[in-house]
Amino acid sequence: ALFSRLNTNQVTLTVLPTGRGRIRIEPEERFYLQGSQVRLEARPDEGERLLSWDGIAESGLRFIDLTLTNHLLIRPRFSEGELAKLWGVRWSNGTFTVRVQAPTGQVYRIERSTNLVDWSLLSTIRQNLPEEELTDSEATNIIRAYRALIDQ
Repeated sequence: ALFSRLNTNQVTLTVLPTGRGRIRIEPEERFYLQGSQVRLEARPDEGERLLSWDGIAESGLRFIDLTLTNHLLIRPRFSEGELAKLWGVRWSNGTFTVRVQAPTGQVYRIERSTNLVDWSLLSTIRQNLPEEELTDSEATNIIRAYRALIDQ
């Protein structure tokens, strides 16, 4: 690492992504003059997505244009593979209860299928707790699969 004192009209941009993805910075410099324009582009890995840009107001947008007036630290958060876990809790009287465990704040579509090809919506939920339960009152004595998809 090379450290040097910055002039009073110079600022830094620090980008520390977490999860599965990377950020393209244009132009990418060690320091910027105050008032410089910078564009950030989120590049999620295959099958992943940008969740938020912690450190700035905009969230979830692929491109962010900034005017740098002060030193800035941004922590882009990408998804990290399996985002939600589903499992059956109980089945009684033709009703099946599914437990959803997922990061809070996300909106999920919970879908069901009897053949893993054709899927139908069971519910759309905003995950407000680390774990929630859903009831499938249309469950019968057939095998049924469930999946959680981020609602975009």
